Amino acid sequence: MPWPSRRARLNEVQWQRTNGALSTTVLELRRELTTKQQYASRLEFLLHQRNERIDQLQGQVEQLRLKNNQSHEEAEHMAMFVGLILDLSERSEKSFGTVAAKQSMGCAIG
Repeated sequence: MPWPSRRARLNEVQWQRTNGALSTTVLELRRELTTKQQYASRLEFLLHQRNERIDQLQGQVEQLRLKNNQSHEEAEHMAMFVGLILDLSERSEKSFGTVAAKQSMGCAIG
């Protein structure tokens, strides 16, 4: 049985070192990849929560806008009635002003 040459043994040792170094590098890269994947999944989850919250707030804003528009329309409607009442009272004061003035004067004097 021939003895392996010294050069073959040195090559084998060199290949084993290279193999060990590459195995270590692969393990480090796998760990780094796993960490980055976990980080990315957390970011995706947070983004999903943020988008849900934005949608919820946009819904609330839309509801408040509708309520505001309804309140504005109701206020305009009430203002119209108040305007009619004031207009009617001004007309009645003009037509009944002399009678009311005489009655108020009579109460003040009497």
